[in-house]
This record gives sequence, structure tokens and C-alpha cells, in this order.
Amino acid sequence: MANVLDYSDADIAATIRSGIDYINTYGWRQGSIPAKFGQPACMMQAVRFVDEQYTWWTLGMKAQERLYYQAQVRFHQHAAEWNDDPQRTKQEVLAFMDSVATKIEENL
Repeated sequence: MANVLDYSDADIAATIRSGIDYINTYGWRQGSIPAKFGQPACMMQAVRFVDEQYTWWTLGMKAQERLYYQAQVRFHQHAAEWNDDPQRTKQEVLAFMDSVATKIEENL
């Protein structure tokens, strides 16, 4: 397993994009975290599922940190709370994830 410091911004952006693909394939949900891979997932769980080596010190966590930070900056909300807002739509979540990945890629 790679050290958390070995992950590049390109790796983090790719993981977020893989999370988008996961949601498009398996579905999006709000609220409780699904129990296993292959079920609908919130944006935070999706980036965990696409990181096969997930622990608190891997690429999935680094991708989650970027989503947390951008949700705080843009919406003044915790990312999970923003995802779980009853008015939130799947398309808004996917657009947010895409914008975070794009922002990372533009700074490479």
C-alpha cells in the first residue's frame, strides 16, 4: 500500500471521477451508508468504494478531504449534510464532484 503522501493531485481527481462513474453505474443515495460495494452510495461513500485499499490513510480519504473542503468553502456545509439535503438531486451531486475534480486538474 502506498503512503498517503505518495498520492498526486492527478490520482485524487481520478478517484473523484471514478466516484462519479460509481454513482452513474450503481446509483446515488442520501442518508445511511450502504453496506457493500454495488449498492447506491452518497458521494463520500462512492469515492471510498472505488479505492480498493480504503483505510483512513489511502487515496479514498484524500478524495473525501477535497470534497469536504470544497463543500465547506462553497456551501458552508459538511459534505455529507450537503449531499443529504432533501432538496439535493443526483445531478447536483455529480456536477459538484465534477467541478472539484476539474478544479484539481486545472492546478496540475
